[in-house]
Amino acid sequence: MRWLLGRLITLFDRLERAWASDFTRVALSRTLLWAFLGSVLWIELARHGIADSVFGRPMPTNHLAAVSWIVTLLLFSEVLDLVFGLAKSVAKALGKQLELLCAGRRLFALRSEGRFARGFGLDADDARSHHGHLPRAHSSHG
Repeated sequence: MRWLLGRLITLFDRLERAWASDFTRVALSRTLLWAFLGSVLWIELARHGIADSVFGRPMPTNHLAAVSWIVTLLLFSEVLDLVFGLAKSVAKALGKQLELLCAGRRLFALRSEGRFARGFGLDADDARSHHGHLPRAHSSHG
């Protein structure tokens, strides 16, 4: 049992070091950028009728879906930061958790009130009907 625990600790330490490295941060930034640009391109193709569906689901036709997808990916990376941060400092991890909770609730509130869409010149019903089909981290908040 001690042997297994030692291996798991070593694995966690290696994953934590890899996650905190500059290479990973740059790779994550580039991934988010290219994912956003790719999703905007895909949505634009859907708007012109070239790419109507992905995995059998219809593509949204407004670009807010791309923002929603990237925010979801960003929140996922922040959750990984939280998990690895717990090993270092519970106080810092708690601060990160509160930050994520506030960001998720604020984004959810903006979406449900329609203010997120109005900033882009859309009405709230249009924005709600065209959200992406990827799961959102904030959906568990009510």
